[in-house]
Amino acid sequence: MWEFENYVVYKETDVLRFENLDGDILGYVSFDDGGEEMTRELNRGIDPIAEGWEDGIGNTISLNGWGDNQI
Repeated sequence: MWEFENYVVYKETDVLRFENLDGDILGYVSFDDGGEEMTRELNRGIDPIAEGWEDGIGNTISLNGWGDNQI
């Protein structure tokens, strides 16, 4: 688990799950879409929202969720 100012990232078996502090799910990143590299970056303290990470199908993570497309 990685905690940021307004959200948390959880590592599950095959995805990273992004939640706001109220527990609402913002989105997921599959390990097939770069989750392993993202895990390494999280371990280095990289903030996914500040860095503009995407979910692999063109949605950029934000505190409002991923966007219109869903994985």
